[in-house]
Amino acid sequence: MSCGCQTTSSNCVREPFNANFVRPLTYIRGVDANGCVSYAPATSFNLSVQDTSTIDLTLTSGVLSAQVVVSPNAGNALQVLPNGLFVPAPSSIAVQDTTSIDLTLTGGVLSASVIISPNAGNQLQLLPNGLYVAPSTFSLTVTDTNTVDLNLAGNNLTANVIVSPNAGNALQVLPNGLYVSPGAYSLSDCAGNPLPVGTQVLTCPTGVLSLNINDQLIASNPPGTDLRVLLPKNCPEPANNDYIIIADNAGNVRYTRMREAVFHNLTAGSPIVFPNLPLVTLQPPNTSTGIIDSASFTNPRICFGVFVKGVVNALLQHSFNENNNASFVNAQISNLRSLLSSILNYNTPGITNTPLTSHSWRNQSISASVFSAERIVDLGIGILPGATTTFNREVVTSGATNFYYVTVENWSVSFSVIAL
Repeated sequence: MSCGCQTTSSNCVREPFNANFVRPLTYIRGVDANGCVSYAPATSFNLSVQDTSTIDLTLTSGVLSAQVVVSPNAGNALQVLPNGLFVPAPSSIAVQDTTSIDLTLTGGVLSASVIISPNAGNQLQLLPNGLYVAPSTFSLTVTDTNTVDLNLAGNNLTANVIVSPNAGNALQVLPNGLYVSPGAYSLSDCAGNPLPVGTQVLTCPTGVLSLNINDQLIASNPPGTDLRVLLPKNCPEPANNDYIIIADNAGNVRYTRMREAVFHNLTAGSPIVFPNLPLVTLQPPNTSTGIIDSASFTNPRICFGVFVKGVVNALLQHSFNENNNASFVNAQISNLRSLLSSILNYNTPGITNTPLTSHSWRNQSISASVFSAERIVDLGIGILPGATTTFNREVVTSGATNFYYVTVENWSVSFSVIAL
């Protein structure tokens, strides 16, 4: 095909089409729509560049250049050197031993060795296949005491309590532990005197003093400096119609009838107190709480007895299931005051949604509060001359044993001992 050029001055070249023909000129060679070769200045073409996050392109006067983008972030080891990109070899690593591991760094190889204590008796070993502790060869010997018999069989250590074979020893070894039955032991009172079998002293009364009688009195006649010795008088002690010698607050010695000396408080300022118990409970098959706590008092008088007087605070609740028998409860301070509940019959039906459903039952409350008769201890049982009386706190039941429950709430007692 002819290119259709008409003159030699045109930019048209009459030659066959050769797509591979390129001349090193400042013109760009092309082919028009007719298939003729045509030239155009290279500057007549526009070229644009597009940077990326890693390459920065620049086009200047037809010259395209590229720069690697190096991140300015701290710690970046990449560098641009005249001969190309460069990352230095990693810096050296330091190791820090511990008390149990020995670290070693050789070249780029890190190794670790377990540290075995050289202390005497250390059983830890390092074997080719790992750490090893041999089975224990520990030996144990036992030494008996006068209360415990030790027995070592293999690795099994057992101990047996030694119970004295002495006559009167009440201590027993039962399948569930050591046991002393109630009433099978004895103690001494606060003065060191043996108590009757079955009694117990928990705390000794404080401030309990005998009547303080001086056998020398200052005579009442002037000048009042003569001493008169009082000789002991055999029993009986002064009766209500007898005259006794007393001293008033000014120290004057006077005579008065015994009936005018109403009573002498042997525990003045220090009454005997049973501390408050918020709640004491008793349920079948138990019929007694045993002695909860106790106190005792010894009458220091020679001829006449002394008496206790005080108050009790408590609320006794007693519930009894259906039975043809009767149920009795006694919340007592022995020799002082008992709260008694007796249920001789019962009501029906039972309380629903409780263990008493379908059971007949009856409940009784005994309150020792305010000015009730149960609360006031008015001249309790007398204590004979020289005798010791023990006051034990406990709850006991009798009669039918299928009572539902017994409780005593806020149970406290305070009383004094007086001589009339």
